Amino acid sequence: MEWNFTPFEVLAGKVCYTLQQYKADLREDVAETLSALNLDEISMSFYNNFVFVFFYWMATNQSILSYKKLVEQNIPEDSPVREALTNMTFLESMQQDNENLIDMLRALIADFTVNRLKSGFDIEQAKKDLQLEIGFARTL
Repeated sequence: MEWNFTPFEVLAGKVCYTLQQYKADLREDVAETLSALNLDEISMSFYNNFVFVFFYWMATNQSILSYKKLVEQNIPEDSPVREALTNMTFLESMQQDNENLIDMLRALIADFTVNRLKSGFDIEQAKKDLQLEIGFARTL
């Protein structure tokens, strides 16, 4: 994904780009990247979720190791993709190759939260709204 604006422009309110738009753009990007694999809808959804949760994990300053543990807890041991998706070299490369996408998500999360706080929400309600917008709650 490429934009003609920066995360700083999103934070400054110069550009209107939402978490929902980001998620839609990411879905398209993942689908394009994996198109040669001819994945079914369920598999494509799995990989979209894997990538989005990884980017979210990195955007919220969690460690790659903690993400690896999350995946290990949620993918069955006999899954043919478990080893590949929990490989530290793969995860580190994925982070490095996608810093711009992670930075944009970080800016969108901050912008969403700040807008809720400016609207009079307390921090707990802003967190709940973010969880609803993101589609899951991070647990450690």
